[in-house]
Amino acid sequence: LKIMSSERFYRVGRTHLEGAVTADEQKDYERAKRLYLKAAENFLLGIRCDKDVNRRTTTIVRVKNYISRAEAVNSILEKNKSKKGKTKRAKSSSNEDDEERGFDKIAGMEHVKQSMREAVILPKIHPQLFTGKRVPWKGILLFGPPGTGKTFLAQALSEEADVEFVSVSSSDIVSKFQGESE
Repeated sequence: LKIMSSERFYRVGRTHLEGAVTADEQKDYERAKRLYLKAAENFLLGIRCDKDVNRRTTTIVRVKNYISRAEAVNSILEKNKSKKGKTKRAKSSSNEDDEERGFDKIAGMEHVKQSMREAVILPKIHPQLFTGKRVPWKGILLFGPPGTGKTFLAQALSEEADVEFVSVSSSDIVSKFQGESE
């Protein structure tokens, strides 16, 4: 088993990315989508091996952009298949960033936000990247004293992942097992 460095993953990712951009410019959207996803996969693998926190953070932002472009290309493919010919849906994803939502509301804690994106959002958006031995995390434990932003992080994650947030305290759980005697 050969262990690859983050540089090698990044290099392979850049090669796939260059091919994706070329295919995108030539309107070969099927190939462009496949190469954008391969580039994102290699960059994600590189992030796991990388020791440089700043480079990991900037790479996560770039991977998010590549995945967004792959989704836009996918919507173009779907529109071409349905013979509608409109391209407004592909452009709508770039206009959603005008208001602060999700993790944009939280200052700092980049490592925690990155971990939450890797654990929850990326497997939801691209399950094909997490097949075989690359399974997504089972969960994240947020712990600490009151007022440190655990619930705020969870709410931001639910907005980022477009899922409903349900807050349950430990007293709610205990009262269900003991009856309503509190």
